[in-house]
Amino acid sequence: MRKENKNDTLIKKASNGKARRGIIRKCLKFNAEAPWASTSKQQHSIVGFTLDTEELTIKISIIKGCDPKYEDLFYALLYDRDIRRCIKKVSSEDIGDMSFTGRYKIFEKMGASGCSDIFISHAHEIDRFISVNTRRVLHISCYGKINESMPKLDIWEFIILSNFLGYHDISNRKQLRKNVKFSYIFPRLIEEFWNDFNSEIPVIL
Repeated sequence: MRKENKNDTLIKKASNGKARRGIIRKCLKFNAEAPWASTSKQQHSIVGFTLDTEELTIKISIIKGCDPKYEDLFYALLYDRDIRRCIKKVSSEDIGDMSFTGRYKIFEKMGASGCSDIFISHAHEIDRFISVNTRRVLHISCYGKINESMPKLDIWEFIILSNFLGYHDISNRKQLRKNVKFSYIFPRLIEEFWNDFNSEIPVIL
């Protein structure tokens, strides 16, 4: 039987229309194309994400299996109710200091193989000087897959990235769901299973 962590809201469903708050963790399972050297016909990709509804951040992690297609992943993420609530929160006018400040620029660099790296530059004004911080937010392989880790993103960065990738209007949630085949699965959490594994090598000699 699955253990329930009272401090975690990942399993608890929203009740009476009230949104979940705090740290929300979920896992998504996608059908994926098998690697070229694989003989298996069944291949999947397991992707987890950690959503902080207070700090308004998201961390996306490729956990197991094949590299997911970026289109599938973003369709699924933009379909998720909790992520959509955070997007609406950022877009609202009543979040005070958490709203986006400064200016940004998003751009792409193409590699010789056909891969691409997407960067976001965030600019601030300091006493009539400009301070710019740039970082890579996504790498897409020449096959359209995410095969490198992604940094933790502020939700405003996630919105900008999604728009840059072509997701300009996500108001029709049902249509997003039609564009991708995926399912939610129970995540295997470190606080639930970590102690089931040993950390010491036995001495046998």
